[in-house]
Amino acid sequence: VSVLYWHMSTDLLPNFRESAGISHRDVVVDVKDEGEGEVAKFYEHVTQVNADLRSMRILTEELNEVHNEIHRATDDQTKKSLREAAQTLHDKIGKYSDATKAGLDAMHDLTSERKADRETAQENPAEIRIQENQHMLLRQEFVTALTNLQQMEQANKDKYKETLKRRIKTKFSHQQLQDEEVEQMAQEVIRKGVDGKIFSSRKMTVCGRKTQMVVGVACV
Repeated sequence: VSVLYWHMSTDLLPNFRESAGISHRDVVVDVKDEGEGEVAKFYEHVTQVNADLRSMRILTEELNEVHNEIHRATDDQTKKSLREAAQTLHDKIGKYSDATKAGLDAMHDLTSERKADRETAQENPAEIRIQENQHMLLRQEFVTALTNLQQMEQANKDKYKETLKRRIKTKFSHQQLQDEEVEQMAQEVIRKGVDGKIFSSRKMTVCGRKTQMVVGVACV
């Protein structure tokens, strides 16, 4: 089992063994000698974190596709269903994100404990350096996954708002709205979550030149 963990981790450390001056065989023997102890636990976390990160990436791609379908949808019921699906995916990504962070924290704690033990640190310096490097690389992958998720969500929010602004300009072209008024109306639509209903409702209006957009309520 320990040898399997090592093989799974070497893909992320293609040049580290050479720079550390150790061979693949050296590390396998070291890991095997430790049995099902701290090293085995460390690589169990490596395996699980890799799996959680893969799930995050897959679900992020699925979430992006659902957002694209929302942009293409023309009726409110379809949009509602798609938004519920998007929320479900977002919640799942959140759970995998929490699990990834927990796994990374556990990896860090296990390595720190080994470093704190003077005898262990002296006898296994190469393996400890490998574990530190493994943790750093996985942490970077986690940050990248979160960054990609945030960028995707922001891009979809921006795309949605631009679509709203075009529809508002078309719907109220006779009122010659200023850009800042259109921007505020779009923000209000997003805040109230009423979406397409506004464009078929006579209750949508601009309150004088205060650029207040109201839906089903009085101007203030």
